[in-house]
Amino acid sequence: MGKYIDRIRNLIPGLRRPDNNVPPQGVTVDVGEVDYELEKKKMSFYNPLDPVPKYDFYANDTFSGRIKSTRPSLDVLRKPPDPDDLPPPPEDDERPKVKLVRFGWVLGVMIRCMLNIWGVIMYLRLPWITSQAGLILTYVIIFMSIVVTTITATSVSAISTNGKVKSGGTYFMISRSLGPELGAPIGLLFAFANALACALHTVGFAETVRDLLKDYKAQMVSDVDDVRIIGAITVVILLCITFAGMSWEAKAQILFFIAIMLSLASYFIGTVLPPDTAKQAAGFFGYQYDIFMSNLLPSFRGVDGYFFRMFAIFFPAATGILSGVNICGDLKDPTGGIPKGTLLAILWTTLSYLLISITLSCNSCTRRFW
Repeated sequence: MGKYIDRIRNLIPGLRRPDNNVPPQGVTVDVGEVDYELEKKKMSFYNPLDPVPKYDFYANDTFSGRIKSTRPSLDVLRKPPDPDDLPPPPEDDERPKVKLVRFGWVLGVMIRCMLNIWGVIMYLRLPWITSQAGLILTYVIIFMSIVVTTITATSVSAISTNGKVKSGGTYFMISRSLGPELGAPIGLLFAFANALACALHTVGFAETVRDLLKDYKAQMVSDVDDVRIIGAITVVILLCITFAGMSWEAKAQILFFIAIMLSLASYFIGTVLPPDTAKQAAGFFGYQYDIFMSNLLPSFRGVDGYFFRMFAIFFPAATGILSGVNICGDLKDPTGGIPKGTLLAILWTTLSYLLISITLSCNSCTRRFW
């Protein structure tokens, strides 16, 4: 019985007994001089006690001709700096100082995002989508788009509130979360996407102006050429506003926002007014229960009339939520302004889409005329 106990004890490193018949084996570690014995001591490699570190291994040795630097103590770090040790103030070179324009969360984020979310699709395609998909599927399309953009907005809000936000816009946000390797190509794609969005809205604006010119018999050349001429003039005007600076861009932004609000107010007031002969000829008969029930279910027409095509056409109307992030370096408080302004912009634009869809379904026989 004692033999088995000795075997078990030898399996445990701390209780193992030395065997005089076997030559010494294993790895030993030289721990240097010990203060309480002043002699070399050999320790087993498997011993759980760590050797005492030697100061010579951690001292800041210097090369020849270099003064040895010492680390400051906590008392030195806690001591306020001496005024004589502070760097001198920058000299005034008498150059004109550039006044930086800083925006709040309303003008810099919310209004900017709302202007980029509202666009040609709301004016020209939302009635057509409602007539094709019906009110129920139109609401499904709107909520699907808003879920995607809201998830993106919450991700951007998490990044903006998790540290200091510097200039760089979307590239800075993506590089901070995914790294510069992914931030650079995504930033390039986002720049091209903004260029295409500008072309989309410019063409929609040019087509609307072209139709107005035709109604008043003031067509310039032809349908296609008029769109090109009006679009080129519009892009040049926008380019001049951009080159003028952020202050001019902010002023133009306010004018555009007022124009959009007046157009929306004009639309909602027009739905309440009693329809005249011209409105009835265009398909507007006022709020009626029968018209509302007939526009609830979908009625796809044409070869390309199906749900996912309607979703693909409407989805660009929900984008534009990164407009506030693009000027994060020009915001007064980007940490608090980006989440608040972006989410409120999504809320107000979503309500406008829902109200436009339901008013179209209640007072217009859109399926008869599309």
